[in-house]
Amino acid sequence: MEAQNKVVLFSHKSAQEVLEESQEAYVGGRSFKCNQCKYVFATFEILKAHLQTHSSNSLHSENRYPYPTTMGLYVHKRRSSRKKIFKCSECEYTCKNAGDYKRHTYTHTGEKPYKCKLCEYSSTRTNYLRSHMLTHTGVNPYKCSECDYSCKTPNSLNAHKRTHTGEHPYACSECPYSSIWSSALKTHMRIHTGENPYTCSECEYTCKTSSHFRAHLRIHTGETPYKCNTCEYSCKRSGILKRHMRIHSGKRPYKCKECDYSSIDPGSLKRHMRTHSGEKPYSCRECDYSSARSSGLKVHMRKHTGENPYTCNECEYSCKTSSDLKLHMRSHTDENDFT
Repeated sequence: MEAQNKVVLFSHKSAQEVLEESQEAYVGGRSFKCNQCKYVFATFEILKAHLQTHSSNSLHSENRYPYPTTMGLYVHKRRSSRKKIFKCSECEYTCKNAGDYKRHTYTHTGEKPYKCKLCEYSSTRTNYLRSHMLTHTGVNPYKCSECDYSCKTPNSLNAHKRTHTGEHPYACSECPYSSIWSSALKTHMRIHTGENPYTCSECEYTCKTSSHFRAHLRIHTGETPYKCNTCEYSCKRSGILKRHMRIHSGKRPYKCKECDYSSIDPGSLKRHMRTHSGEKPYSCRECDYSSARSSGLKVHMRKHTGENPYTCNECEYSCKTSSDLKLHMRSHTDENDFT
């Protein structure tokens, strides 16, 4: 009985030695135990396969790992990774997934390894790149059942649907602002912090969003890549072109529940609703001024900063708003009419 219950230990011997000793143990009715990781096996064939994992030239060698196949190694690694906590050395970020950790490191290095072959776009994720590629094909496969909106991703469609339901789950802690997008809330918070991370190298322009920055750069290049196929209109941003196209279609899908007002875009409707609510969410930190529009606050702040960004090319006049400049330009037109 003692002989039958004896456990045979194997070390890294020659293949022939292992084979001979294993066969003897098998005939004796004994169990098979590896002395490298203490796994016990019922048959010699399983142990034989297992010993390959400890071999220095094994393709699937893994510490204390009993499975000899690639799929087995994959499953083993997945199970092991669940126990790991990946900690960023640059910040307090932690996660349990190696892929998530690697993508997080890109926020510190600025690396965007997935690059578009047709333009300069690059991304930290393959799915972002796939969505971007649709901008070159012009395909918008996801369509709204309430209006003519279409987009390239299901997430964009789900967010758009909130413009019809009125849901704004992302709310500002500083003012009544809320949004259908978490990214829009992040951008909005820069109004309160004063942060303008995007700076133009051609002029003193700064802004809060990358899309506004790209559109601004086209002022210097003169590029208007988005063109109407019904008239000669062209513009710097795709969203502006989409709104313009509704002029031709006559569609005004965004309707006020309080009056007959309707608009071609959700932003206009939201601003209109403030005429009913009296809401003025954009407040000046320097005085008691508040506005229903962020643009109104931006213009107002120039009273405190003294900024006059609009300059006349006929004289030394400068002012704070484009409307004031247009009014001033008439003085030159009137003078020319009488000369």
